[in-house]
Amino acid sequence: MSHSTINRIEGGTYKTKHETLKVLAAFLNGVTYEELLEKAGILEDTASPSSKKDKPLSEYESLFFYELEKLSEEDKKKALEHVRYLRFLAEQQKIE
Repeated sequence: MSHSTINRIEGGTYKTKHETLKVLAAFLNGVTYEELLEKAGILEDTASPSSKKDKPLSEYESLFFYELEKLSEEDKKKALEHVRYLRFLAEQQKIE
């Protein structure tokens, strides 16, 4: 993949498949798959709005975090990637 193509992906002027970005992220040091999805405009920015920081967790969220604490750091990263992918699929269904 050329440097100019990567720049266009980062700038949001070139649309690519998420599978391509996953492969690309594996070769880039310090760049995550999620960051590439955000830069490409496939996934909305994951930064939490400040209003959500003070909101109490639901029973589902509490249970999720309870179970998450039992995982290794590597498995936590995998779980986060799965959750973000599920959110991406849900957003795509809203568009269609």
